[in-house]
Amino acid sequence: MPQFNDQPAVAARLKELGAGVTFIKENIDLNILRHDVQEIFSYPAFAENSKKIGF
Repeated sequence: MPQFNDQPAVAARLKELGAGVTFIKENIDLNILRHDVQEIFSYPAFAENSKKIGF
């Protein structure tokens, strides 16, 4: 979850590259967070795209 000024831009770029998801901090709840975590771990493309960019 972004906490500093540059982090929302970094998070948006990770999403654009298929290596992450973004959400609106004020709207987050347990169900949304659970869904996003499950999505990341369910689709190998997230891991593959993360490796491509060095994460």
